[in-house]
Amino acid sequence: ADIDRECATTGQLQIPIGMKYSNDSVGQRLHSYRNATGAIIHAWHSRSWAMHMFQIEKHDREENRFDFTRGSGSQGGRNWCRCDQCPDARPWCGQNKDNDDNDTRLLGGDWIIENVMEELDAPGEFYFDPVTLDLYVVLNETIPTDPAQSLSSIMDDLDFRFAVVETLIRIENNHHNEEIEISDLGFRDVLPTYMGLWQAPSGGDWALHRGGAVFLENSTSVRIEGNRFHRLDGNAVFLSRRNRNTTIARNVFEWIGENAVATWGDTDAFDGATREDFPMETYIIGNMMREIGIFQKQSSAVALAKSARTTVKHNLIWNLPRAGINFNDGMGGGDVVEENLLFNTCRESGDHGPINSWDRQPFLTRLRYGHPSFTPETRVIAKNFLIANYGSDQAVDNDDGSSYFHVHHNVWYDSGGVKCDWG
Repeated sequence: ADIDRECATTGQLQIPIGMKYSNDSVGQRLHSYRNATGAIIHAWHSRSWAMHMFQIEKHDREENRFDFTRGSGSQGGRNWCRCDQCPDARPWCGQNKDNDDNDTRLLGGDWIIENVMEELDAPGEFYFDPVTLDLYVVLNETIPTDPAQSLSSIMDDLDFRFAVVETLIRIENNHHNEEIEISDLGFRDVLPTYMGLWQAPSGGDWALHRGGAVFLENSTSVRIEGNRFHRLDGNAVFLSRRNRNTTIARNVFEWIGENAVATWGDTDAFDGATREDFPMETYIIGNMMREIGIFQKQSSAVALAKSARTTVKHNLIWNLPRAGINFNDGMGGGDVVEENLLFNTCRESGDHGPINSWDRQPFLTRLRYGHPSFTPETRVIAKNFLIANYGSDQAVDNDDGSSYFHVHHNVWYDSGGVKCDWG
């Protein structure tokens, strides 16, 4: 938080604009790339708080450096730390072994690179050449290997599917209170959106892309029930701005690139009371949510930003890189999280728990008293079974100013309990 405060004061955004590599074996491999332009580097924040994606605009071989496209790396809500700002990070990041307090390099975490021809070396991988428009694919072992069978006949039997849209159903401005039901459908194959427009919705750690396979904006009484959301590379269901009485029940979410269900309302700076342009009275009940956050690791089964009075109940949530349920802010309150089972969360990160919250930014609403107030309604987290294995620190991580939570009658296993940090 001190780093973000310093950046806000100076007006400097601390996000990498490039990457230098050394002359070790990894660096030599990077140096050998014939054309890295357009490749994408996925890099962890040094504290494993988010995954940032950077597109390479230029490869300077003389300087052993990749220059990133302007605007890349906006997928997280926190600034990166410099070596001279975070001395406690030096031992485990490995970038500063000389204890130099004038080292202004940004600390990063683990990273991977995609869309490079030289890394096309495993079944299922592909590379698209934007110049020649050729697509290269490494076929998997299910392809016949009979030498008498020609390559053209093999290719004739292949089924290639290319996603061309990020939204399959979009509902906007149904102001006449008609009920809309989306049920018993299968959703899959939408575009990845991690290189699209991302913004920080509020004072938590997260950034979001405002989009999803099912996208609701300014809607009323929409019911999403009994569907299967499978192999979607962005968000599955997204509630944008004002939505009322939305039910998301008995669906299966699996292999989702970002969040299974995400909400993001709008405010006039801190004022959410005047327009109430945010999701409210949302019911997320009885869903099965697994393998979430395949691409953007700062993702959850339920990600709530600038919304209120959300009920999350009877859901089965497992196998995620971060928290299963995340509150990005404390706006409005009135949420109920009850009788859910969460396990195998935080599998690729730390400083988190199966349920996580932040509340660094106060918002004005009318929900608690019926008139504008910065005091939210109480949030209830009760009767949940929370297994805080992998990188979880606590079962419930009420972090950085989180207030007005009533946490009671939960079962916690392999857990440090509940964290109440500055709230």
